Amino acid sequence: AFTFLPPQPSYTIVEEAAEGSNANARGGKLQFISEPIKGFAFYQQAAKNAAVHVLSTSRGERIPVVWVRNGTPNGNQNSTSGGRKGSPLVILHCHGNATDIGVMMGPYFELTKQLGCEVVGVEYSGYGTSTGAPTSGNCLADAEAA
Repeated sequence: AFTFLPPQPSYTIVEEAAEGSNANARGGKLQFISEPIKGFAFYQQAAKNAAVHVLSTSRGERIPVVWVRNGTPNGNQNSTSGGRKGSPLVILHCHGNATDIGVMMGPYFELTKQLGCEVVGVEYSGYGTSTGAPTSGNCLADAEAA
């Protein structure tokens, strides 16, 4: 059996207007509300390098995913997927218990810098700004949505 320990949210999402043909798409930028994190320039830089997309799961929940772009000065020119020039490597990360994607922004940003990749962090139902309750079924649906 799973035990879920969602913390108080460390972030909120400042929504931006949807682009393109999908008028139902939601997204924006991550803004920290946790006092300890707000003061770290590293976390602020991570948020600047990231986009937030809000996805619908098969169970009807809305979960944010954060896409952290490469944090190196030269972008991700040295990391490619399958040898295709210009295709960045992307890590899909489902965080551990008792945290949320806001707290994970620092480690995600560091991964982009050290590995020259991009990171997509998945939030779980009942964590952060997502809807729903943290259950094993929702957890699977959240990962599948990402």
